Amino acid sequence: MDDEQADPVWEIPEEAVETLTRCLIDREDEVVRFYACKTVENITAQSITAGCSFATLKVATLLLNIYHTQSNEVFKISAAVSISHICKLNTTLFATIFASLGPKNFSSALLEGPARI
Repeated sequence: MDDEQADPVWEIPEEAVETLTRCLIDREDEVVRFYACKTVENITAQSITAGCSFATLKVATLLLNIYHTQSNEVFKISAAVSISHICKLNTTLFATIFASLGPKNFSSALLEGPARI
């Protein structure tokens, strides 16, 4: 994560945030959704300032939908990692995310899931 020196390279226009968010919707092409998810994962991992733009209930809900419905394991893991980054950036979302996963699935993902999760 950046050290919050507000590096101008991480200034992401609101239109770009909205476009990436829209690309996560399940009506979109699978490849578009995958790359939008990976982009959110990378941004939220690299910049607090830019990542906070994606640390919203709407994005978390879309990523949870991907996690719950996706059979592609790489895509599912990317959604889980993105959710993890979002929880670090906006801790108020954790309760919603935990409720969506449920205690058993949450524990199972941590204990038995892939190492990245």
